[in-house]
Amino acid sequence: MTDQAELNRNALEPSLALLPDQWRERIECLHYAYQPIVCPKTVTVYGVEALLRGTETLGMPTIQSLFDLAYDDGVLHAFDLCMRYKALMGSAEQLRRTRSRLFYNLDTRCIIDPSYSSGSTAELLSQLNLQAGQVCLEISEQNELLPHQRVEGLLSAYRDQGYTIALDDYGSGYGQLRTLFVASPEVLKIDRFFVQNIDVDPKKRLFLSRILGFAKELALLVVVEGVETEHEFEICLELGVDLVQGYFLMRPTTDIERALTLNFELNS
Repeated sequence: MTDQAELNRNALEPSLALLPDQWRERIECLHYAYQPIVCPKTVTVYGVEALLRGTETLGMPTIQSLFDLAYDDGVLHAFDLCMRYKALMGSAEQLRRTRSRLFYNLDTRCIIDPSYSSGSTAELLSQLNLQAGQVCLEISEQNELLPHQRVEGLLSAYRDQGYTIALDDYGSGYGQLRTLFVASPEVLKIDRFFVQNIDVDPKKRLFLSRILGFAKELALLVVVEGVETEHEFEICLELGVDLVQGYFLMRPTTDIERALTLNFELNS
């Protein structure tokens, strides 16, 4: 067995032991693709988002439905840890070399799970020789668990340990001003709705510029998601967006090296 294979086995074993056989089998069918998050001014990669793939082979219509099932089965925390391990192990070598960041979608329900225990991610990062500052935990209000005293406390603990917190899909929910206030993220990821066809929709341009101004007042780093055309990219650049993500730059790929390269060509 190689050193890497041994590391993989040792890191995954504690969480896998908490899972019934059917969930272990499901994890074997899952993998991650990576999509770059890019500074539009320099067209350099700031980090990559880990995007779960393979749920269709399990008969799940969406990624969310898989996490809902894990929550209903009472295994969400252990399942999430296994997926966190997969995302980090699949990118660790390149993250070390480039000193880039990994954005990982965190289901907030797992951190109010009674079986939740802290320190697992820190232990893995130590084994992989990665820093907490290279991990950005993305949360959303999809499950409507914020504000919640324990969630607030754990997010604060994550920040104290050096992790970055991002609020994902901003603008897609009804209570995200409250979530923004409670979660106190360092990164704001703006939903694609506000950039789609922005070159022909002056109202969207106004809304995006106002959101950017609001974020600047709060000293937030802004990522605009779903940038799919050159016009959308150029307007983001013009408005002073910090970071962009989307098909125009690169589609998600299992080739982490390609996702993190600093000289990829923009899609036309």
